[in-house]
Amino acid sequence: MKKQFFKRILALTLSLGMLFGAMTACTPSNDSSSGSTPDSSSPDSSNPDDSSSSSGLTPPEETVADVYIPRAYDGDIATAQELMDKFAQGGTYKLTADIALSDTAASVPAGVEVVLDMNGYAITRPVGCALMSLGSLTIIGKGTIKNTDTSDGGLIQVRNGGNLLVDTDDLTAES
Repeated sequence: MKKQFFKRILALTLSLGMLFGAMTACTPSNDSSSGSTPDSSSPDSSNPDDSSSSSGLTPPEETVADVYIPRAYDGDIATAQELMDKFAQGGTYKLTADIALSDTAASVPAGVEVVLDMNGYAITRPVGCALMSLGSLTIIGKGTIKNTDTSDGGLIQVRNGGNLLVDTDDLTAES
């Protein structure tokens, strides 16, 4: 009886070890588009935070409290027309001025991915939602989204299988 109990404990321990080992070996890198390879120099054994030494993976670009901060933007947005155009083509953009929308919400089409850094600025639309996501919209950075009448369904709408990720704790919604 003791022998069976010991075998079961050993099997459970080995299974958990294999499971956790597989999970750490399969952690993806955040920067797969750069085409760079990990540094092949010998790892510094005195640095316990060197995550690339044992797994061969490169560390993420920059993170602050697990918030992704891109190093490069595809462009800046300073006008309502630029916001509409950039949302239609996709990419990573940073606001450089307050944006005043008129009669149309800025919409991310299906199949398009946009990361928008609010950069301390505001997007305003007098009536209805200001932003719409039919594709994938990620909002980062401090900023404000506002309108005076939300009778058309709020400030941000996600429709038809679209995605929205608000990856900041400093986004203000005003209506």
